[in-house]
Amino acid sequence: MSAPGVDFITYDPRTGEVVLWDAKYRGPGGQFPNEIPQSRIDAWTLEARAAAEAMPDGVLKDQVLDALNNGRVRGEIFRISLPLPCLKIPA
Repeated sequence: MSAPGVDFITYDPRTGEVVLWDAKYRGPGGQFPNEIPQSRIDAWTLEARAAAEAMPDGVLKDQVLDALNNGRVRGEIFRISLPLPCLKIPA
């Protein structure tokens, strides 16, 4: 999440879009960005295309490439607030 580049690439079959995720974390009182700049989305789309090309042949690969080829790509911010809540696991 701290390395350069897209953090997660997903495909939404409901909308037919590739979603490029940028994970951001903030401590208490911190601010998250409101959007991902288009220049970053454009660069990450190249990463998404390389990942899609490496997928095994099949319907999913075809759908992802179709979305990329037709500009059905959006960026989303995955917001993580610190401190993370602790989960108690029953014994």
